Amino acid sequence: MISVRLFAGLASQAPGGQNEFEVSCTSCATARSILDMQGIPESAVAFLMVNGRTAEFSSELHDGDRVAFFAPLGGG
Repeated sequence: MISVRLFAGLASQAPGGQNEFEVSCTSCATARSILDMQGIPESAVAFLMVNGRTAEFSSELHDGDRVAFFAPLGGG
C-alpha cells in the first residue's frame, strides 16, 4: 500500500474530501496516477514529496511509499 496525504486545500478537490488515504500499489505506478485517480489536475499541485523528498509527477511508486501533494500557498 502507498500512503497519500493532501495538503493546503487539495482534499477539497478529492472525492469524499479525504486528506489522508491509502492506495494499492497495483493501481498506481506514478505520483501522477494518484492525482488522476482522485480527479485532481496537476496544475493544482505546487510540489510533491515521496518519502520526505521532493519528487516529480513521473516518480515511480513502490509498496510502502509515502506521497504528499501540496497546493500553492497564498497570503501576504
